[in-house]
Amino acid sequence: MRNPLRRRSAVDISPAAKVVSYLLLLFWTFVVLFPLYWLAITSFKLPIQVDAGPFYLPFIDYRPTLDAWHYILVDIARDTIRPYVNSVVVALASTCLAVLVGAMAAYALVRIRFRVKIAAVASALGRRCSQTMAVTTGGIVSTIGARIALSSGTLSRPMTMNAASVDNDSAA
Repeated sequence: MRNPLRRRSAVDISPAAKVVSYLLLLFWTFVVLFPLYWLAITSFKLPIQVDAGPFYLPFIDYRPTLDAWHYILVDIARDTIRPYVNSVVVALASTCLAVLVGAMAAYALVRIRFRVKIAAVASALGRRCSQTMAVTTGGIVSTIGARIALSSGTLSRPMTMNAASVDNDSAA
């Protein structure tokens, strides 16, 4: 009798399981690659053809043209690169700032001994992050998240203490 807990290699599976796994992989490949295909064929359509509806087969459903590429690369060539450069500059600056602030926070969390339990800090951070994410997601979730965050005062005061808790502590 074989041990059911023994190690198995990747090739040590039944043929039916291989077929199912390959079918799932093929389906997922289609899910991932179809939007890229759609993007590529749409770039060879005229604006009127894009508005006419989804046609997927070039030379059968529509006649491909290079008008969109000509417009982007030749007609407005001077103004094509500038927005991308602006995006790269903003992305790099915000990434560097986030890494710098995160490194300083990590150094403080590692070096300074806090009397607070880690569970309390994690709970406060989790609550703060979840409410902020709920506010920024959009739609109904943003309305519910905004009401929760504003009613609990998360967005209207610093995370660790507010003026009322300072006054109560100093009065005692």
